[in-house]
Amino acid sequence: MNLAGFAVVAMFAAASEPSPVADVVAEFATDLSQGDAPAFLSHFDRNMTGYARLSGLIQALAAQGDVGSSVEITEDAGDDRRRKLALDWILELAGERRRQTVRCTFEHRGKRWKVTAIEPVEFFALSH
Repeated sequence: MNLAGFAVVAMFAAASEPSPVADVVAEFATDLSQGDAPAFLSHFDRNMTGYARLSGLIQALAAQGDVGSSVEITEDAGDDRRRKLALDWILELAGERRRQTVRCTFEHRGKRWKVTAIEPVEFFALSH
């Protein structure tokens, strides 16, 4: 079964205004579903704690192929410089479906939002 075509969904909690990081969440969900590890990782600060581990896990996921990624923002708090989100994340891997709340911190860096923290990183391990 080819999951690369799995619908990528980035839904957002009902709010009067969309999250300023909603587009970033949608982009990295799409990047992961397309197996594009460099594009996915471009949304993360290379200096964040755990980046090397995250990079290795994402590269392994992309290499095995057939990844579906669906993300829904369930909590979003912060300001125009820093946001903390809870993401209801579903990963579809060959023969496995996993779902977990993933917590991310985003910080505005230059013209872009970057993820500066993500937990749990092990959510992205091939054998969970």
